[in-house]
Amino acid sequence: MLHCELQKDGLQHQVVLTDTDFIYRVKPRNEKEKDHGFTNIWNMGSISLDMMLAVSKRVKKLKENQDSFTIHYVAQNGSCNLSARKVKFKGDEKTCMVIRDKLRSYVNNRHPIRRFLVLINPVSGKRNARTIFRRNVEPIFTLCGVLTEVIVTERPKHAEEILKNKDLSEFDGVIAVGGDGFYTECVTGLIVRAQLRAGTDPNDPESTITPASLPVGIIPAGSGDYIVQYLHGTRDPTTAAIHIVLGKCQKANVVSVFKGRQLCCYSGLLLGFGLIGDIMNDLEGYRWMGSARFKIIPTRSVMNRRMIDIEMDYLTDTWQTLSRTVYGVDVNIITWRHEESKMAACFGDSALSLYITGRCKLSNHMKQLRKVQLQSKDCWDYDFVDQHRVTGFRVRFPNTPQQQSPEGETMLTDKYYLNCDGEVVTIDRPEFEVRLHRNAVSLFGDSSLRDMNNNAFVWYRPKELTHL
Repeated sequence: MLHCELQKDGLQHQVVLTDTDFIYRVKPRNEKEKDHGFTNIWNMGSISLDMMLAVSKRVKKLKENQDSFTIHYVAQNGSCNLSARKVKFKGDEKTCMVIRDKLRSYVNNRHPIRRFLVLINPVSGKRNARTIFRRNVEPIFTLCGVLTEVIVTERPKHAEEILKNKDLSEFDGVIAVGGDGFYTECVTGLIVRAQLRAGTDPNDPESTITPASLPVGIIPAGSGDYIVQYLHGTRDPTTAAIHIVLGKCQKANVVSVFKGRQLCCYSGLLLGFGLIGDIMNDLEGYRWMGSARFKIIPTRSVMNRRMIDIEMDYLTDTWQTLSRTVYGVDVNIITWRHEESKMAACFGDSALSLYITGRCKLSNHMKQLRKVQLQSKDCWDYDFVDQHRVTGFRVRFPNTPQQQSPEGETMLTDKYYLNCDGEVVTIDRPEFEVRLHRNAVSLFGDSSLRDMNNNAFVWYRPKELTHL
């Protein structure tokens, strides 16, 4: 541990640099202050080296001053939001140089220069994704020396096309600026790319997939932004940008969705067939309303709910079959577990949570859907909802009329809809299938940062310190 004295805010401070922390306190003015617990949270600070973003010199008139430096670090605002703050120190040139170089070496070794491919969906949410990136994300990336190539997508599935075909060898990650559906589009492009390069058929439900080659960061700019909220505890874009530059990753599951033995997409949040799919299809024409549409349109869809005859094969330890008339089949890919007194999101569960909603009174169904919306822990605990833990399932429609397309394919005369992470997939074939793939993608994020404010301040005895 190194010990020295530096000035901060015009006051002399004692500074200790350990292997994990940079700690400083106002220098006691006399022995009485030193002996009577002068150290407290009001005159002392501690910055974890892992939470340092950058260490910069002060520049004045294009000439670098060696007698000062600035530490840019992560601070917590409230329970989950993060921000970038800075603190300046001044001292003699030799001391500042030693401390500054040690801190900068640590930051640079932890995160060498990185380059990210940034994909922006300009029509996500309130159509302000470009502004969010420029205002909240770009300054953080610039501060940390992150290089970027920015592409604004021009049409649906443009991001998927880019990630399937672009040379990604020079990038260290992909940043998706948009909503949950845009994240799904990016993940689909990355995983299909990995399958093609591994010689695996993406349209084979039985194949073992190769995980995405690059981690994905999500900058929330959509209507719901549920994935990033589950990951960081907030949908604040600055917080998401800080998680990305800190570099820690969370493994996450995805599912593949097949229609007529052809891959439709990969999904990382949830699937909703039946009523939830109908609701999302009804909402499509009201995207201009932003998140407000979720409060108005679904009521009409619920009042017009329809029952669907299905046959389902679902995979637990073995394949099992059931025949039901249902209002919906819903799947949580990000599952939930009890953690102390609250529910915590699980991104890498060993199975999917499958819920089959059968015949029920409208009033009871509306109460249950309200609990789902509020994420109540008992939202699926109704006698008209069957629950299963599965790793895959198939759904068929035995009583839905069929017809032949001009290309000779068998099609349903009635159309059903699947909500796939906020995007609508039309089910117009006699069967669709879903398979779980564990730890198929890495997400930038670290939920442990929610407890940063629990750090305790500790000062060190003189014999533990090495003076500069």
